[in-house]
Amino acid sequence: MQKLFYASYFLVGSSVLLGGCAVYVPTIPSTPLVEAGQVEVTAGLRGINSMEVGAAWSPVPHLLLNTEAAWQPNSQSTTVN
Repeated sequence: MQKLFYASYFLVGSSVLLGGCAVYVPTIPSTPLVEAGQVEVTAGLRGINSMEVGAAWSPVPHLLLNTEAAWQPNSQSTTVN
């Protein structure tokens, strides 16, 4: 009886943990390696339906100005966050 009790806890716990799994795909790295006076521009496609771009500029040593943008057209996804 006690083994059945522990088995049910294991199954419920596993269901809760595995039921919330998702895949995270990071965007372009937000910390480019540039030195003073350098500019870095990046762009990427993820499949055929999303795009991301980024730019970084270091006007003086130890200062980095950075921007990023991502675009994906509307889809019929039903995920609500």
